[in-house]
Amino acid sequence: MKIRNFSFGIVILFIFWGNAAFGETRRVPSEYASLQAAIDAASDGDMISVADGTYTGEGNRNIDFGGKAITVQSENGPKTCIIDCEQTGRGFYFHQGEGKDAVLKGFTITNGDAYNMPYGDEGVKLSYHGGAIHCNAASPVIEDCIIINNKSMGTWGAPWGSGGGIYLTDASPDITRCRIIRNQAIYGGGIYCVNSSPTVTDCMIRHNKGHDIYYHVPFIGGGGAVHCQNSSPILINCTLTANQIEHYGEATGILHFDDSTPTLTNCIVWGNQDDSLIFGGNSTPTVTYSDIQGGFDGEGNIDTDPLFTDDALQDYHLRTGSPCIDTGTASGASSADADGNPRPVNTGYDMGAYEFQGISSPLPVIDSFSATPISGKAPLDVTFTCVAHDPENSPLTYSMNYGDGSAAEQNSSGRFTHTYTLTRGGASAVCTVSDDAGAWIASLPVRIDFGPIRVPEHFSTIQDAIDGASDGDTILVADGTYSLGDSTIEFQGKALTVCSENGPANCILTGGTPAVKFSVGDTESALLEGFTITESSPEYSTGISCTDNASPVIRRCIVTGHKPRGVNCWNYASPTFVNCIIARNTRGVTVSNASPRFINCTIADNQGSGIYSLTMRPPSVISVINSISWGNGYPHIDNESADVRYSDIQSYFDGEGNINADPLFADADSGNYHLLPESPCIDTGTAENAPDADIDNDPRPMGAGFDMGADELFVETPDPADSDSGGDTCFIGTIQHRCPVPVLLNVLSVRLNTEAGKPGRFRGRAKIMRPPFFGGTLAPSSQK
Repeated sequence: MKIRNFSFGIVILFIFWGNAAFGETRRVPSEYASLQAAIDAASDGDMISVADGTYTGEGNRNIDFGGKAITVQSENGPKTCIIDCEQTGRGFYFHQGEGKDAVLKGFTITNGDAYNMPYGDEGVKLSYHGGAIHCNAASPVIEDCIIINNKSMGTWGAPWGSGGGIYLTDASPDITRCRIIRNQAIYGGGIYCVNSSPTVTDCMIRHNKGHDIYYHVPFIGGGGAVHCQNSSPILINCTLTANQIEHYGEATGILHFDDSTPTLTNCIVWGNQDDSLIFGGNSTPTVTYSDIQGGFDGEGNIDTDPLFTDDALQDYHLRTGSPCIDTGTASGASSADADGNPRPVNTGYDMGAYEFQGISSPLPVIDSFSATPISGKAPLDVTFTCVAHDPENSPLTYSMNYGDGSAAEQNSSGRFTHTYTLTRGGASAVCTVSDDAGAWIASLPVRIDFGPIRVPEHFSTIQDAIDGASDGDTILVADGTYSLGDSTIEFQGKALTVCSENGPANCILTGGTPAVKFSVGDTESALLEGFTITESSPEYSTGISCTDNASPVIRRCIVTGHKPRGVNCWNYASPTFVNCIIARNTRGVTVSNASPRFINCTIADNQGSGIYSLTMRPPSVISVINSISWGNGYPHIDNESADVRYSDIQSYFDGEGNINADPLFADADSGNYHLLPESPCIDTGTAENAPDADIDNDPRPMGAGFDMGADELFVETPDPADSDSGGDTCFIGTIQHRCPVPVLLNVLSVRLNTEAGKPGRFRGRAKIMRPPFFGGTLAPSSQK
């Protein structure tokens, strides 16, 4: 309603100007079928008024002002007047010297694609730059527009598309009260400028993406929100949040400036994916009275959570108690914010695109928030206690969201009792405390657990279980073979544990394209444990793919039988593999611009390299510790800069504690990668980052030190009193061996330990070895 009222006032003003200073008012579509037709008929001073609707097709994209001093505006604002480019061109093209008397106002411009531009009069394809708006030697006014879901990605032959939203070259436009959202480009996902001096005021720039990789080739791109070269952009009262970089090359940064003199005043740069500000070359920035995440030197700058109203709902207005309220400067500030509401409201100007319209007061303080009990079976009665105080001693109201879909409850005591009826998963309860002035603060969630989500008991597929799960849930998968077909298991950014009940020998995933993929938002709180992941057909498939900054943990898994690779790590992923076997794939692991860690892993008998690292910018950072790489095609680790320590690497790899000796697998031909008692990998690992159990969930260490590889030697030894062999025969998998002397000597001491009530039967420096591949015990394990 605020936007509509403000726009109405401006419309009346324009009508007045139209009678006095403007020429003719031309209307679309009642008088002209398209915007371009109306512009072509217009003269300097004319206004083109565009009715509500969605405009597509020729004449409504690649719209050219033709150098005319005209105003093109919607009747009722951008939400109801949409230019849909249908991914076959851009919205508007300024390139004939347009100045400040060329005005574009009140449109949504969407689905622009600068790659699909038409050919010009000379048969040359028009610029690949500027997904929504392109300004070349022009300086129009762009006001009250929503620029959303446009792109400028270039092509394989010209992979340097710039300005997913707006592209500027030799231009100085005024960009005011615009929302630049979800655009993407190689350079400058939101805005790109070269040799330009734009003034960007009261704008919301969010969820844009810059790239410096295209078709798997790295380029020095970047600037998720803004990228400028040799320019002097001025940003005043802008909010830049949730922008990101998909980067392979050397450049990063949400705001990236080369040889430029940018000025940021009263801005908020917070909650973006990468380093907020990057200044290259001879850039001399001036940043004042701004909230910059990570901090930035300058008068009036702060580094404090701006307290947006609701990040999850993408509401980036300020809420009461925000440190950005009244802490800006009047210098350069406009008289209205991005909604058209007045500035200032309280004692000073606010930072960011939106001026807080209420009366600010200090936030309440939550002293403690607890629940009793925090786990159990339904029906479960839980008592919550929230204790808080107000700095101004105002009365407080407590509101409880129980996290199970039930209605929130309020009281003035902070004590609540709730009966949960959920039978699986969990609920995250949150207490919100508010004062009589409307200032509020929410607690950290307290999780109530009701037991694991089970497959197939509760959900028929693993992906269905993930879709129905919430952060903190455990999904327990029963024994069986699960065919994925052409589908892929994805965690979708959730903090989940997905594990088998009884280890990788009993829970098998087949197929998938890939079988499991970790991507944006998947952190170390995403855990996959206890599966054999294999390909059931001759088609090409990857077992596990990690990309887009994902950092999951993969534990006690076997990845085998995949073409062209078992594991693929790329695009700044940093997964951790613990107690895993990656064997008998065309290639074991492929790494490109990623930082995987392998701890106590066995990488064996892959046709190509055990770990193959593509040569990209910047190089991959690979860490291998307490692991075995044996029987693979040469080289075993194709990355000279890898950090490899306390590992058995065939053909050797320089590093502390490394060896080059046959690990003596129990029966590699049958896929049994347990160690024989004579293995040189026993007791030669390091305790650094070592897990406290192995792939079979048996304890580490068992002897004087940690073993290398996924297996900690633990031979099954018979009771001499029960064995016809007199106790001198041990079984490692299905292979019978004469027990080594140390094992025979341990039998009596182990029996005494067992009789004394200590856990384990006949397990000294010995280990249960299971036939290929491995069995296991109940998961999830307790290992590190």
